Amino acid sequence: FTLHQLISYRNGEYSPDKTIEIIENKDVVKLIKSMIALDPEERYSATSYVKDMHDFGPIFPSYFPFLYDFLKMFCSPIFNSSDKKMTFIYQNFPTLKSKLRYIDAENGHIVILSLVTSCVRGLQKNSVKVKSLQLLESLSQLVPDEIVVDRIVPNVLFFSTDTSPSIRANCIVILANCLRNVSSLPTTDANIFPEYIFPFINKLSTDSERLVQRVFAEYIGTYAEYALSFLESNPPASFDAEVQALHSIVQIPVVQLLTGEDNVARRVLLEKCITSLCVFFGQQKANDLILSHMITFLNYKNDWRLRAAFFDCVVGVAAFVGWHSLNMLKPLLEQGLTDVEEFVISKTISALIALSELGLLEENLLKELAVETSPFLCHPNLWIRYRAVGFISAACSKLHVADVYCKILPSLHDILAIPIRNPDNQRALIQALADPLPRSVLEFLIGSPLNDKIIMFLASNNRSQPPPEVKSLLEKLKNLGMGEKEEKQVLKLKEYILKVALGKRSTHEDDLFEDIVDGTVVIEEERMKCLNYLEPIIDSPPTPGVKTAPKSPRVSEVKAPELNITSANEDLLVEISKDPLFQDIDQSMNLTILTESGKSQQLEGLLVRKQAEFLHQTRTERQFPLPNKAWEPKGTLVCHIKEHKAAINHVKVAPRHSILATSSDDGCIKIWNTRKFDSRNIVNNSRHTYSRPGQPIKGIAFYDTGDKIAVATRNGSLHEVGVKELKVCAARTLAIQQDDVVVDMDTLGTGNEQNLVVCTNDGKIIGVDLRSPSRIFKLSNKPQLGGVSAMCIDKSEHWICLGTRHGWITCWDLRFHLPITTWRHETNSCILTLKPCVSSMSSVCVGIQGYNEMSVWNIESGSKERSLWYGPPDSYMTSTITSGVHAILPLSPDTLVTGGADHSLRFWNTRRETGCSVVSAPPEISSNQTYRRKYEKEVEVIYAEEDNSLILNSTTENKELDRPSPAHHHVITDAKFVKTTQPFLVTGDMGGVMKIWK
Repeated sequence: FTLHQLISYRNGEYSPDKTIEIIENKDVVKLIKSMIALDPEERYSATSYVKDMHDFGPIFPSYFPFLYDFLKMFCSPIFNSSDKKMTFIYQNFPTLKSKLRYIDAENGHIVILSLVTSCVRGLQKNSVKVKSLQLLESLSQLVPDEIVVDRIVPNVLFFSTDTSPSIRANCIVILANCLRNVSSLPTTDANIFPEYIFPFINKLSTDSERLVQRVFAEYIGTYAEYALSFLESNPPASFDAEVQALHSIVQIPVVQLLTGEDNVARRVLLEKCITSLCVFFGQQKANDLILSHMITFLNYKNDWRLRAAFFDCVVGVAAFVGWHSLNMLKPLLEQGLTDVEEFVISKTISALIALSELGLLEENLLKELAVETSPFLCHPNLWIRYRAVGFISAACSKLHVADVYCKILPSLHDILAIPIRNPDNQRALIQALADPLPRSVLEFLIGSPLNDKIIMFLASNNRSQPPPEVKSLLEKLKNLGMGEKEEKQVLKLKEYILKVALGKRSTHEDDLFEDIVDGTVVIEEERMKCLNYLEPIIDSPPTPGVKTAPKSPRVSEVKAPELNITSANEDLLVEISKDPLFQDIDQSMNLTILTESGKSQQLEGLLVRKQAEFLHQTRTERQFPLPNKAWEPKGTLVCHIKEHKAAINHVKVAPRHSILATSSDDGCIKIWNTRKFDSRNIVNNSRHTYSRPGQPIKGIAFYDTGDKIAVATRNGSLHEVGVKELKVCAARTLAIQQDDVVVDMDTLGTGNEQNLVVCTNDGKIIGVDLRSPSRIFKLSNKPQLGGVSAMCIDKSEHWICLGTRHGWITCWDLRFHLPITTWRHETNSCILTLKPCVSSMSSVCVGIQGYNEMSVWNIESGSKERSLWYGPPDSYMTSTITSGVHAILPLSPDTLVTGGADHSLRFWNTRRETGCSVVSAPPEISSNQTYRRKYEKEVEVIYAEEDNSLILNSTTENKELDRPSPAHHHVITDAKFVKTTQPFLVTGDMGGVMKIWK
């Protein structure tokens, strides 16, 4: 209506029937006439039209009432945020799909899509963002291709710039899945990849998070394939130029991944999409770009998985590139056959089998490689042996008969037990194999520094007088089972043995960090197969007189076997039973030994008192060996290192004593190679640094046999960090209050368990399982006891002690999560440090503030058992600010080291007070002290006194040796014992200085 027509229609002077009758749908005509009726009683409200629309025929789809009611709910004040709206849509989406199963339901899906996209940019929670991506992926299967390109793709790409790495990684996956549902594009959108999609996602190839890089590496081939297919579906006039431009765009992130620092991303690129990238780039560019970068992967000596992935994928690349790549592949295949890792050798031979079956190996090259592979028929690894059989049989089937008899069979002469005429038959070749070289012989030769001389002597004609240095080694080899047949096998494998030994020696310094890959879960079963830990395919006959153990018993079912020994060994067994290793005995576990006389003797004590510790081999003295009882630090400074910019809070040693970590208030963790802690080979820098700027690190703990570190920051953030690359594998935030801070953290559990105990200053004890988002337990110390300042867990993991700022100590039972006892230090001073005693499982060492005292308390009775004082009793009674024991290191049941606010390190011998000494001290503290013992209130006290006679005798020496003091200049915060080639004492202080002592 115009205004004039509307007034005329109201006055009955105008009729719109002729205009309305143009509409073909009579039901719509009926609806419009009802809506513009002059009589108000004939007109309905909007709500009535929706409810009674069936009176006007099938104008609206049948799902419209449901969709109308669904959308109307979002007008409620309950849905006041985008997160709530998206969560509600996600929960009800299955119902929506079932209601929209009609021919014309496409428009209904578009309505739902409009609702989803309207909420995307206002989302806050990461979990809801993931749900929105999943909704967009599901809707991409239900709407037309144009809607996917115009509405879904831009909203998915919006998440590529999200702050969360998991959201960015999900964006890559969801976008690829959405584009998979697009079958055709309009001509106007033909350049969507080079002009819109790739500029967004190519940035993720250099993302700061390794997770995003690895997901991008997995899907870059998919994006390249889609881009090329869309370009071919709408070929422009300049098709070749567009393809070249597309190649240039994709080449940039591919090269960045191939040359980047993340080996896992390289592996993912090889395993997931290297073939599709070869097809995308074409034969020439695949050779120049991909294969030329792939061959550099064999130079990564510390990543055997990357080298294995190379040989897994090289067959597909070579098949696409063609025969002219053989000159490049030959030295690479020969290098793979002498790799230090047997798994890589197995993969190399598998690649040879595939290449020969595809006919990509020329006859001369095939003969050479078959001869080089033949020695592996006597290798102790079953997988290598059988794959060598597969390659030799495949090569013989491709070669001429003359070549087989003249080249291949002579190389098998000393390897096969019986002659064979048809080496192309795998079954016949397997049956003809002789027993392999014993693994003990092979490992001994590879590890011996004189293996070249041994092999040279075995290959010489004059073997009557072996060199003196070789003679003893030959005797050991004979004891390991090397006979005349094994000598021939060694000579066959001599090239392999010498090259592997050289490779292992050259990479010995980096073996410490081998196989530690951030953010990956490696299925070790694959490698165990290669290392021949699994049962062989062909069962070997049992050795006479040896009883075999049952297959894969449970720990609780393991029983000690019966050992048949001679009486000549009985004295040895008696000596073994006296060894301290066997003193901690579980009385329920016995070993029955049958002597020749038939008498059975019971050796009680073959498992540690804490059975779980022994079985899982963690948190025990086996992995954290205590120094020899006679060892004590001499105070010789080996190294002074200052890399931290703030106080060092913790010094932690890995279970194998090969890695040491320090954490600091500067937000950094430094990783140190303890093999360098030798005065002859000292390196004054850390191996790696992991940084969390602005977040003081209050707790670190090694777990997973030292391959990972758990990190707790002051604000309650937990990070799971891989040792090698120091990238976060997982992160979470503890539910602590804003004013609360983390005090300390330690590991809990053994074996495959990855549990942590985190303590906060308000008395919360939180148990966390790193494999699960939920916490295990949460305990609360009484707030009236004061803020928690120290924590320790006993080695048996039965109890945990908390010390507070008001001098209270509370012991909790970790098995039943109940407080056992609470007592207070008589000085009411702040508890600075707590350490479990080595001598008693029910005692704890306590260091306090204001007094230079270290005391031992019994947790069962809450009574003091022993005190160690830095000075005479009169000085102990006065509290000073510069006093306090911050670091306690129990070395043995009778010895320990303490350090604290006076900057001194002291060695204590509780059995012999004359054995106590000052390891290191500033000039104002005399090192000439004598130690005495007395009893005060039934408590044993060992205290220090200055010896004036020693001071007078050393006056002239001090004048002559006027050197700067090697002692710490700040409060000593932690001390740890490290044993490499020799024992060391490592200390850290509040100035960020770490010192290494002998």
